[in-house]
Amino acid sequence: MTVSPIQQKRSEEPGCVLVVDDDERIRRFETGLLEAQGYTVITAQDGTAALRGMEDRVPDVVLLDVNMPGMNGIEVCRKIKTNPSTQHVPVILVTGCNERSDRLAGMEAGARDFLAKPADPDDLCLRVRNAIHMKRLFDQVSDGMERLKELEHMRDSMVQMLVHDMRTPLSSVSMCLDFLSATTDKQYRDDRLAAQEHARGSVRTLQEMANSMLDVSRLDKNTMPLKVRSCLMSELVRDALHAVKPTMGRAMVVVDEPGTPVAAACDPDVIRRVFINLISNAVHAMAYQGTVDVSIRDGDADVRVTVTDHGDLIPPGIQTDIFDHLAAATVHHARETHSGGLALPFCRLAVEAHGGTIGVSSAPDKGNVFFFTLPKNSPA
Repeated sequence: MTVSPIQQKRSEEPGCVLVVDDDERIRRFETGLLEAQGYTVITAQDGTAALRGMEDRVPDVVLLDVNMPGMNGIEVCRKIKTNPSTQHVPVILVTGCNERSDRLAGMEAGARDFLAKPADPDDLCLRVRNAIHMKRLFDQVSDGMERLKELEHMRDSMVQMLVHDMRTPLSSVSMCLDFLSATTDKQYRDDRLAAQEHARGSVRTLQEMANSMLDVSRLDKNTMPLKVRSCLMSELVRDALHAVKPTMGRAMVVVDEPGTPVAAACDPDVIRRVFINLISNAVHAMAYQGTVDVSIRDGDADVRVTVTDHGDLIPPGIQTDIFDHLAAATVHHARETHSGGLALPFCRLAVEAHGGTIGVSSAPDKGNVFFFTLPKNSPA
């Protein structure tokens, strides 16, 4: 089981012990003994104070006297074990009674262990240490189960997201095929050619979705080989525009690049798909109309590309999440614009695999500016 940073920090801390006893001398003795072992110790003089204190801080183990005035230790233990927020805290009952009935009552109340008064210092420290160890193991398993539930929820949400995203291109292909089967070239030659091209574009969209599902996993695990060479950015943009043209609607793309060709060190097939995804994302954000601006700039150490749209501005709170494949489904359900499934997470992983950076900024006067950088070629 993978240990999270929180679990790691928790396991490195000695632990917190709640000492409950009506005898002040015993409280001081047990506190001094446990603090010398590095434990954090909180104390209570009776059961009511102990239960009230556990509302503010849940300890790792409770060292609980049985014979106390008012609410005895057995009843306190029972209340701890019936409270969902404290029921997993181990309770060690400390008693001067060795009657079998008392031990059975303590076990029935949920006590994990027993100590006889006066408690042997080594015995007390050993039992506290073992109880905290068992509590930590339980916490790790509990945290792992919660994380597993989160991942299962993310998986289910991602499946729903992908099915939702596939419906549009599948419907488009179906309608085009229906039109082609109901017409002839002689009657609707131009319309049939347009339908064929539109169907091809929709199929390419579906292929890109399938490729993104596979490649996001491979890139995330660093198992996708990159064939890096010197690539002209203008050629990659031109190829990307050719691929997305059938699905652009009435949108237009304007490319701004320097007069001198700009090259970067990259895998052309992978970065071409980055261009396709970012441009398609921008076109979708503007409801397939308006102008998408693509800019290529040659820097000292890298090449910087921006893709700008003037659709709805992306809230700052999700500007990072839209690039995260684990959060993609949540963003998709919360916001259709700029939530193109795994397209943007693929872009992030692809760019970072090349040693570049990617991000987005949004402003009313500038629109949504997606940017990424790639390293330049090494000097010949």
